[in-house]
Order: sequence, then C-alpha cells, then structure tokens
Amino acid sequence: MDEVNQVVESINSYLQSTKRALEFSVDDTSGRTVITVMDGDREQVIRQIPPEAVLALVERFQSDQELGGTGLVDQA
Repeated sequence: MDEVNQVVESINSYLQSTKRALEFSVDDTSGRTVITVMDGDREQVIRQIPPEAVLALVERFQSDQELGGTGLVDQA
C-alpha cells in the first residue's frame, strides 16, 4: 500500500509542476472509467481517455444490441 501512495504522490507532484489536473469519472452509459486531463484551472479539457467518439460508438453498439441488431448492414 505504501508503494501505491508513493506513486500517487509522484503523479500529483508531476501534475502540479505541469499545471495539469486529472479527473476520474464513470461513463453512465457504458460503465467505463473516463480519465480527463485538464489545465490547472480546470477550464479546458486537454485530453480525454477514452475519447468522446469512442464512448458514443460504444453507446451506439449497446443500443443496437438491445434492439436485436448488430448496427451493421447485411450484404447479400
């Protein structure tokens, strides 16, 4: 557990020196963990992992599966 605390402190130290902030959340639709890297004032998103486009794609596939389809067009 001490190793985890040291890693967390190291990451926090690095983020403060680069004036960045990390925000962790869970996407309501997919249940996936989302990590958002923001500027130090938390006004601008620098990067999101996974990106919004990936979350939207996951949501679409889940929606299509609930409707019994694959989301893909069948070819003859």
